[in-house]
Amino acid sequence: MRAAAQSGGDRLAVARTWLVLLLIAAYRLGRCAVAVVGLTHWLGLPWASALVLLAVLLRGPLLLQIGAALTLVALWHWPALLAVIAVAPRLVTILPGLIRTWGASRRHPRPRWSPAEEAS
Repeated sequence: MRAAAQSGGDRLAVARTWLVLLLIAAYRLGRCAVAVVGLTHWLGLPWASALVLLAVLLRGPLLLQIGAALTLVALWHWPALLAVIAVAPRLVTILPGLIRTWGASRRHPRPRWSPAEEAS
């Protein structure tokens, strides 16, 4: 009985894992589709398809993120901050740390001299 219950829990975990992977894939395909729509508006379908395919093959998500964000802002009239959050959600978690690190480097700058020069 216990083995059957455990295998049911394993099945649920596997199903949850596949669901998360499918949602991530759908998000990335959606971002590519939005980038194709925007680039099609500016460059035409052949160039847009080629650029998105090239970005996917070269694993260059920055090009896709910029293209999708520009599409959301320029064509679909989204607010810029919401468009950036939609295409680069990790930025929400990374940006505060970058800002605090920059602020700390301004408050406590490194000395302009090196300790080796001081010793000689």
